[in-house]
Amino acid sequence: MAVSFGLTETFKNVFGGGEERVRIFFAPGRVNLIGEHTDYNGGHVLPCALEIGTYALVRQTDEPFVRLYSQNFPETGVITVSYDDLSYRSEHGWANYPKGSWLRFKRYVRLRPDWTFCIMERSRTAQDCRHPRRLSS
Repeated sequence: MAVSFGLTETFKNVFGGGEERVRIFFAPGRVNLIGEHTDYNGGHVLPCALEIGTYALVRQTDEPFVRLYSQNFPETGVITVSYDDLSYRSEHGWANYPKGSWLRFKRYVRLRPDWTFCIMERSRTAQDCRHPRRLSS
């Protein structure tokens, strides 16, 4: 898949380095043609994927923390987060969405300490789980 929107260039400008270890993921947005808010109440829905969504660009580093950046919110700059403290902080703004997902995820899966992660989003509504680390059994 060709990544548009200049994401790889922005990634290199913000975090430095080359593209050799950068992995790119895409989660499509979704719309419900019928059945909005009925799927979790036992009703029927007819969802479909959209061509717009969230791109996540990830690179493994030796750092003991995660650095986050969103193209949608460049004014917040790079947000640095420790996996030991994923609590809500108002100054982290949009980054509280992935932090909350990781906090919940940590209850069930052990995360390896050798991956860090950053994301760039194209859809303000698609800010849920983008898990930053490999899973360990």
